[in-house]
Amino acid sequence: AKLYYLRDRVGKAAKVKSKIR
Repeated sequence: AKLYYLRDRVGKAAKVKSKIR
């Protein structure tokens, strides 16, 4: 369950970075 949580956080951060970039 922790792995999924971390992956979700990383995926969201990547999406936000992609938008800013």
